[in-house]
This record gives sequence, structure tokens and C-alpha cells, in this order.
Amino acid sequence: MKNFNWQKEALGHKSIMVRASRRAGKTTAALKWARSAGERVLFVVPYEVSIAPAMNSFIQMYSREVSRYHTNPSVVQMVDGTQITFIASTSSAMRGLRVDAIVLDEVGYMMQTDVLLACTRVGTDSIFATYSTPGGKLVDSLSQLPGIHMMTVDYLDLLAENVFTPQQIRGIQSQMTPDIFAAEFGPFEVKKETNQRFKYLLTL
Repeated sequence: MKNFNWQKEALGHKSIMVRASRRAGKTTAALKWARSAGERVLFVVPYEVSIAPAMNSFIQMYSREVSRYHTNPSVVQMVDGTQITFIASTSSAMRGLRVDAIVLDEVGYMMQTDVLLACTRVGTDSIFATYSTPGGKLVDSLSQLPGIHMMTVDYLDLLAENVFTPQQIRGIQSQMTPDIFAAEFGPFEVKKETNQRFKYLLTL
């Protein structure tokens, strides 16, 4: 399992929202953050069908640290007492929950009211949120939360970490319209280019 530089930076923040390109390792970063965010962590995914893949990935990543788990509800108990609960954003089960931290994985696919209710119900200001496609009003609302750090990870960052080659990017671009590529891979905002990133801009 490859660790990306952006993941290391993101894991150092108490509250962060990351807009990241496809294949940037968003869910992996979210699972890592959840492991160390507190004793009781809520991991929210957009749909019910997303619960099992996220939970299974977490168990595989931390198999030696898992004490037990069950699927109804979807909860993983760690040997150190940490408890990770996996839940869909539309679930009414969030009512009454109190946790130390909340993960919102792929908030772009969640309804605004679901996400904001999730944040207010659980009683924490420790949040890790990820999204890839533009989030509109929802992302705007989350970005206004006190103390939240904003980060973007686009295809230029992934080129710099050898996740993609320039040839692979050109191949992906050939299969998408420019608008769709820009929405899913970036670049997401004007950044101060490093020499390495600028080199890739010239080769594409």
C-alpha cells in the first residue's frame, strides 16, 4: 500500500477537507485518519452499498489490530479500545450518536442536509472530508466550519509522485471531454508551481 506525501500532510490536521483526483488514495487516507482520530469514530459513506467495501478495506489494512467486528451495525473494535462505526449518510442511526471524530468520504455524492445533520448530531469538530467532483453548496458549507483546513490533490501532484505517467494522462484525456477531465482530475485551482510540476505541464 503506497503512502502519498499529501496523505502524510492531511493526517496531521484535526479537521480537513480534501478535494482529490481519482486514484489519489482518498479513501485510504480517510481510513488512516479514522484509525488515529479518537476512541469513537464515525465513518460516513454516501450509500448503503459503500459500507462493506470501506469496512473491509479498513479490516484488511489493520488486521493485526482488529479485536472483533460485526456487520449489523457495521462496527470494528480495535484491541486498544478504539471503535470505528461505518454508516451511510442517509441513515437515521446517526441520531443520538456521540463520537470523537467523523469521516465524510466522497461528500460530493451526499445530500447537503444529510452531511450537515451528521456533523451537528455527533458532537465533534474533528472532521475529515473528501470529494472529487465539484461539491457546490455542500462544499461551501463545510468549508465555513471553524478551523477546517482545505487541500487539493490533482493529477499534477500524482504525476509528481509517479502515480501516473504523462502518457497515461494523455490516454485518460483522450477518453473524456475536457470538462469531465477537469472535474475529475484537475487541475483544481491555480497553485504555485514547483519546478517538478511545471516540468509535467510542459510535457503534457
